[in-house]
Amino acid sequence: MNVKIATAIDEVVDEFARNQKMFTAFDVTKKLRSKNLICFHSEVKKHVHDSFALYHDFAMSYKKTSISLDLDGIIKQAILYHVDTADTSTYNPHEIDSPAVIKKIDGKKVDKRGRLLIPSQYIKDAGWKRNTLTKVAFDSFGTVMITRVNSALSHTDYSYFVDKDCNIRLSHRILNSLGLSKYKTFEFESFSLGIVITGI
Repeated sequence: MNVKIATAIDEVVDEFARNQKMFTAFDVTKKLRSKNLICFHSEVKKHVHDSFALYHDFAMSYKKTSISLDLDGIIKQAILYHVDTADTSTYNPHEIDSPAVIKKIDGKKVDKRGRLLIPSQYIKDAGWKRNTLTKVAFDSFGTVMITRVNSALSHTDYSYFVDKDCNIRLSHRILNSLGLSKYKTFEFESFSLGIVITGI
Protein backbone atom coordinates (compact mmCIF):
# COMPACT_ATOMS: atom_id res chain seq x y z
CA MET A 1 0.00 0.00 0.00
CA ASN A 2 1.36 3.42 -0.85
CA VAL A 3 1.97 6.09 1.77
CA LYS A 4 -0.72 8.41 0.38
CA ILE A 5 -3.46 5.80 0.91
CA ALA A 6 -2.15 4.78 4.35
CA THR A 7 -2.12 8.43 5.45
CA ALA A 8 -5.62 8.98 4.07
CA ILE A 9 -6.90 5.92 5.97
CA ASP A 10 -5.43 7.23 9.22
CA GLU A 11 -6.99 10.66 8.62
CA VAL A 12 -10.45 9.15 8.05
CA VAL A 13 -10.17 6.97 11.17
CA ASP A 14 -9.00 9.99 13.16
CA GLU A 15 -12.01 11.98 11.93
CA PHE A 16 -14.45 9.19 12.84
CA ALA A 17 -12.92 8.77 16.29
CA ARG A 18 -12.85 12.51 17.08
CA ASN A 19 -16.60 12.48 16.45
CA GLN A 20 -17.03 9.24 18.45
CA LYS A 21 -18.56 7.66 15.35
CA MET A 22 -19.23 3.93 15.04
CA PHE A 23 -17.53 2.59 11.92
CA THR A 24 -16.23 -0.44 10.07
CA ALA A 25 -13.28 -0.71 7.70
CA PHE A 26 -15.80 -0.62 4.84
CA ASP A 27 -16.99 2.80 6.06
CA VAL A 28 -13.37 3.94 5.78
CA THR A 29 -13.16 2.52 2.24
CA LYS A 30 -16.40 4.28 1.23
CA LYS A 31 -15.11 7.57 2.62
CA LEU A 32 -11.85 7.24 0.70
CA ARG A 33 -13.62 6.40 -2.54
CA SER A 34 -15.97 9.36 -2.07
CA LYS A 35 -12.78 11.46 -2.10
CA ASN A 36 -11.81 9.82 -5.43
CA LEU A 37 -8.98 7.79 -3.95
CA ILE A 38 -8.40 4.42 -5.62
CA CYS A 39 -7.98 1.70 -3.03
CA PHE A 40 -8.59 -1.99 -2.48
CA HIS A 41 -11.03 -2.55 0.37
CA SER A 42 -9.00 -5.57 1.49
CA GLU A 43 -5.91 -3.37 1.93
CA VAL A 44 -7.89 -0.69 3.78
CA LYS A 45 -9.40 -3.35 6.04
CA LYS A 46 -6.00 -4.85 6.85
CA HIS A 47 -4.50 -1.43 7.58
CA VAL A 48 -7.38 -0.40 9.85
CA HIS A 49 -7.35 -3.69 11.76
CA ASP A 50 -3.56 -3.90 12.04
CA SER A 51 -2.79 -0.30 12.90
CA PHE A 52 -5.77 0.86 14.93
CA ALA A 53 -4.31 0.10 18.35
CA LEU A 54 -0.80 1.13 17.32
CA TYR A 55 -1.32 4.53 15.73
CA HIS A 56 -4.41 6.08 17.26
CA ASP A 57 -4.33 7.76 20.68
CA PHE A 58 -8.02 7.08 21.21
CA ALA A 59 -7.75 3.32 20.56
CA MET A 60 -7.96 2.61 24.26
CA SER A 61 -11.41 4.24 24.45
CA TYR A 62 -12.70 2.28 21.43
CA LYS A 63 -14.00 -1.29 21.52
CA LYS A 64 -14.27 -3.82 18.69
CA THR A 65 -17.44 -5.85 18.19
CA SER A 66 -18.01 -8.51 15.52
CA ILE A 67 -21.25 -7.88 13.61
CA SER A 68 -23.16 -9.21 10.59
CA LEU A 69 -24.16 -6.68 7.93
CA ASP A 70 -26.81 -7.04 5.23
CA LEU A 71 -25.45 -5.05 2.29
CA ASP A 72 -28.21 -5.17 -0.32
CA GLY A 73 -28.85 -8.87 0.28
CA ILE A 74 -25.21 -9.83 0.74
CA ILE A 75 -24.38 -10.85 4.33
CA LYS A 76 -20.91 -9.80 5.44
CA GLN A 77 -19.07 -10.20 8.73
CA ALA A 78 -17.38 -7.03 9.96
CA ILE A 79 -15.60 -5.52 12.93
CA LEU A 80 -17.45 -2.51 14.32
CA TYR A 81 -15.30 0.08 16.10
CA HIS A 82 -17.18 2.08 18.74
CA VAL A 83 -16.82 3.88 22.04
CA ASP A 84 -17.65 1.81 25.10
CA THR A 85 -20.94 3.64 25.73
CA ALA A 86 -22.26 3.29 22.15
CA ASP A 87 -25.40 1.26 21.42
CA THR A 88 -24.11 -0.96 18.61
CA SER A 89 -27.67 -1.95 17.63
CA THR A 90 -28.13 1.58 16.24
CA TYR A 91 -25.21 1.30 13.79
CA ASN A 92 -26.35 2.12 10.24
CA PRO A 93 -24.03 0.74 7.52
CA HIS A 94 -25.68 3.06 4.98
CA GLU A 95 -25.01 6.26 6.93
CA ILE A 96 -21.92 6.95 4.83
CA ASP A 97 -22.97 7.17 1.21
CA SER A 98 -21.26 4.61 -0.93
CA PRO A 99 -20.02 5.57 -4.38
CA ALA A 100 -20.16 1.85 -5.15
CA VAL A 101 -22.98 -0.27 -6.50
CA ILE A 102 -22.71 -3.78 -5.04
CA LYS A 103 -24.37 -6.63 -6.90
CA LYS A 104 -24.11 -10.38 -6.69
CA ILE A 105 -23.30 -11.84 -10.11
CA ASP A 106 -23.85 -15.51 -10.84
CA GLY A 107 -20.96 -17.58 -12.21
CA LYS A 108 -22.88 -18.14 -15.46
CA LYS A 109 -21.21 -14.92 -16.58
CA VAL A 110 -18.17 -17.09 -17.34
CA ASP A 111 -18.52 -17.98 -21.04
CA LYS A 112 -17.61 -21.18 -22.95
CA ARG A 113 -13.96 -20.11 -23.06
CA GLY A 114 -13.91 -19.53 -19.30
CA ARG A 115 -13.83 -15.74 -19.62
CA LEU A 116 -15.58 -13.53 -17.08
CA LEU A 117 -17.79 -10.87 -18.62
CA ILE A 118 -17.81 -7.53 -16.81
CA PRO A 119 -21.32 -6.35 -17.73
CA SER A 120 -21.76 -3.01 -19.46
CA GLN A 121 -23.77 -1.58 -16.54
CA TYR A 122 -20.61 -1.60 -14.40
CA ILE A 123 -18.50 -0.16 -17.22
CA LYS A 124 -21.00 2.68 -17.63
CA ASP A 125 -21.21 3.26 -13.86
CA ALA A 126 -17.44 3.82 -13.93
CA GLY A 127 -17.94 6.40 -16.71
CA TRP A 128 -16.10 4.42 -19.39
CA LYS A 129 -16.94 4.09 -23.08
CA ARG A 130 -15.94 1.92 -26.02
CA ASN A 131 -12.14 1.73 -26.50
CA THR A 132 -11.35 3.05 -23.01
CA LEU A 133 -8.02 1.50 -22.05
CA THR A 134 -8.18 -0.09 -18.60
CA LYS A 135 -5.72 -1.94 -16.42
CA VAL A 136 -6.26 -4.91 -14.13
CA ALA A 137 -4.43 -5.14 -10.84
CA PHE A 138 -4.81 -7.50 -7.91
CA ASP A 139 -3.84 -7.49 -4.28
CA SER A 140 -2.55 -10.25 -2.04
CA PHE A 141 -6.09 -11.01 -0.81
CA GLY A 142 -7.52 -12.21 -4.14
CA THR A 143 -9.38 -8.99 -4.95
CA VAL A 144 -9.18 -7.61 -8.49
CA MET A 145 -9.47 -3.93 -9.42
CA ILE A 146 -9.99 -2.55 -12.91
CA THR A 147 -9.19 1.14 -13.45
CA ARG A 148 -8.43 3.52 -16.30
CA VAL A 149 -4.84 3.39 -17.48
CA ASN A 150 -4.18 6.93 -16.23
CA SER A 151 -5.12 5.86 -12.67
CA ALA A 152 -2.41 5.18 -10.13
CA LEU A 153 -2.15 1.69 -8.65
CA SER A 154 0.88 0.24 -6.95
CA HIS A 155 1.08 -2.72 -9.31
CA THR A 156 -0.46 -3.40 -12.70
CA ASP A 157 -0.71 -6.82 -14.25
CA TYR A 158 -2.83 -6.70 -17.41
CA SER A 159 -4.66 -4.17 -19.59
CA TYR A 160 -7.88 -4.34 -21.61
CA PHE A 161 -9.86 -2.11 -23.95
CA VAL A 162 -13.61 -1.74 -23.38
CA ASP A 163 -15.12 -3.57 -26.38
CA LYS A 164 -17.73 -2.35 -28.89
CA ASP A 165 -20.58 -3.62 -26.67
CA CYS A 166 -19.16 -1.70 -23.68
CA ASN A 167 -17.97 -4.89 -21.95
CA ILE A 168 -14.66 -6.22 -20.68
CA ARG A 169 -13.92 -9.94 -20.70
CA LEU A 170 -11.21 -11.26 -18.40
CA SER A 171 -9.59 -14.31 -19.95
CA HIS A 172 -9.55 -17.71 -18.28
CA ARG A 173 -5.74 -17.50 -18.13
CA ILE A 174 -5.93 -14.29 -16.11
CA LEU A 175 -8.74 -15.57 -13.87
CA ASN A 176 -6.67 -18.68 -13.24
CA SER A 177 -3.51 -16.70 -12.46
CA LEU A 178 -5.50 -14.46 -10.09
CA GLY A 179 -6.96 -17.48 -8.32
CA LEU A 180 -10.52 -16.56 -9.37
CA SER A 181 -11.29 -19.48 -11.69
CA LYS A 182 -12.40 -21.60 -8.70
CA TYR A 183 -15.31 -19.27 -7.82
CA LYS A 184 -18.88 -19.79 -9.04
CA THR A 185 -20.15 -16.41 -7.85
CA PHE A 186 -18.60 -12.98 -8.08
CA GLU A 187 -19.25 -9.76 -6.23
CA PHE A 188 -18.82 -6.57 -8.24
CA GLU A 189 -18.45 -3.04 -6.89
CA SER A 190 -18.45 -0.22 -9.41
CA PHE A 191 -17.68 3.36 -8.54
CA SER A 192 -16.48 6.46 -10.34
CA LEU A 193 -12.86 5.34 -10.52
CA GLY A 194 -13.16 1.67 -11.28
CA ILE A 195 -14.58 -1.78 -10.70
CA VAL A 196 -13.66 -4.20 -7.91
CA ILE A 197 -14.27 -7.95 -8.35
CA THR A 198 -14.15 -10.47 -5.53
CA GLY A 199 -14.80 -14.18 -5.85
CA ILE A 200 -17.23 -15.36 -3.15
